[in-house]
Amino acid sequence: MSERVQQRRVLTKPCFQDFDKHHNGYVTCSQFRQCLSYLGLAGSDQEMQLMEKRYGDSKGVNYLQFLEHLQPTERLEDKYQTRISQLSTRHTQTTPGAAAVIVKVDAESVLDKIKTKVMKERVRVLEFMRDYDKLRSGRIPATSFRQALDLCGFGFGQEEVTALEKVYQSPKDPSQVEYMRFSDEIESVFTRKDLEKTPTAEVVQFVPPVGVNMYVLSPEEEQTLQKTMHRLAERVRVRRIQIFPLFEDYDRVHIGSVTRSQFHRVLSELEMGGLVNAMEFQILYRKFDVRVGGRNDVNYISFCQMIDDYAQTRWTDPALK
Repeated sequence: MSERVQQRRVLTKPCFQDFDKHHNGYVTCSQFRQCLSYLGLAGSDQEMQLMEKRYGDSKGVNYLQFLEHLQPTERLEDKYQTRISQLSTRHTQTTPGAAAVIVKVDAESVLDKIKTKVMKERVRVLEFMRDYDKLRSGRIPATSFRQALDLCGFGFGQEEVTALEKVYQSPKDPSQVEYMRFSDEIESVFTRKDLEKTPTAEVVQFVPPVGVNMYVLSPEEEQTLQKTMHRLAERVRVRRIQIFPLFEDYDRVHIGSVTRSQFHRVLSELEMGGLVNAMEFQILYRKFDVRVGGRNDVNYISFCQMIDDYAQTRWTDPALK
């Protein structure tokens, strides 16, 4: 019977469920026989009686148990604890004779990412953090600070969050973060604090700096980059292509970056992908590389700004002007 089900790829359970009005896993003996007959699995009367005796009780025939024996469910091995143990070992052990690799994250570049998102989406970071400060002390626990950043949708990895915590760590309590000082820095993209006290002070509009989180290219790579960027900029200038909106469509969380495959796809959709060979794409990836949640993405805002500078156009995000 199992071989027949396997060969014919029969879906057996729905037939029994149609008769199981109370969803308790039971059908009557007559319904059990009717289902097997409909599925082409009926045996002799003696075989049917044996199955009814085997899977039946006072409630009827337990078709779920029958189907489990007929088509055993593949048991997936629970590897959660094993995986956790492996990850823990990986973080605590190093290869003999090899120096430990320490990934350093620049807090300034993390702040630039936050400011870019806040400026574009008008995210009120303070609102997400103030609820954790019941005493209005201007400080919150580091764990609450991380939770607030997650609620804001920044998608930062542990290294990036730790870099911020070190900068805004409270001198009074190292386990707490001075979120008000952090919020003032972020809000500086809109206005200067205490501007009413110094009304003549010049307010400088924040612009995401070109080159944030960029690799240092070799002279040969830099020369190749310049040729590639001028080639792309010329296509943008001649055809008056607006490159920023399409990148923004792929940036669902509005953090100013896209994956490398999305970056390649956008250039292809704009009919600019053919202007860049594989080696040049790798140089672009390195030049505009940005770490997002432990992944190497592409800072498309910096890329678009450089293209605009070379093409002498201003068709990027209006918020950045």
